[in-house]
Amino acid sequence: MGCSRSSLAQLTVNGDAAAQRPYHLNQRIMNIQLDKLEYRFQWTEFAGKDDF
Repeated sequence: MGCSRSSLAQLTVNGDAAAQRPYHLNQRIMNIQLDKLEYRFQWTEFAGKDDF
């Protein structure tokens, strides 16, 4: 089984290219994708409240 590796992997945050600039994970739901690997970050609703 062959495997393809690329030094030009595409990194996106919520669909926006994230290369060469910092991103903060400060939205309640964020999708992070690196080529075919995708993560979904989701904070609880309580994290968005002033009590948190």
